[in-house]
Amino acid sequence: MAERAGARGLGGRSAAARGGPGEFDGEPPAGLGEVREFGNRSPAGRAGAEELDRPVPAASLAGTPTRRLARFLARTSGEEYDAISRLWINARHLSRYRPVLRDRVAEQETAWRDRLEALIRDGVTTGEFGTDDPRATAIQILVVLDGLGVHANTATPQRPAAVLRMPVTTAERELGLPPGTLDHPTG
Repeated sequence: MAERAGARGLGGRSAAARGGPGEFDGEPPAGLGEVREFGNRSPAGRAGAEELDRPVPAASLAGTPTRRLARFLARTSGEEYDAISRLWINARHLSRYRPVLRDRVAEQETAWRDRLEALIRDGVTTGEFGTDDPRATAIQILVVLDGLGVHANTATPQRPAAVLRMPVTTAERELGLPPGTLDHPTG
């Protein structure tokens, strides 16, 4: 999805650049076609599922919860993920004006939150993670990732290592893991 979005120019003219929501009566700006459709039968549904399966694969395929979380955090950083973040920033903005898009964005956000929460619950069940509220912990991690996604759109060319590591730091702190536990994913 990121490759298609990037190839079609996510930085293209937005509805705001064309004059605002009143001019968003036709097709959405380039890159949002994947998100504006609804249902898992659509290209958007498949792209959204693929986007989720890459960083947070199904439990039966992926090893221990610690390994899966480390892999998730590693795959939610870098230029490819920044491109996806730009797409979602645009989709979230435009969803205020398009009920179908709003529903699709909400579905995908729920899928991400639920999948990450399930991973954290698996870790609590196996004794790898220590949290009393897996859902709140999942939301905290996702909020930090969203913040970094927004930061990817700023004119700040270099982000300090401590800032880039914020999702890992947050996860380790909230799950009672020693610092560095989630730094080296395998697989």
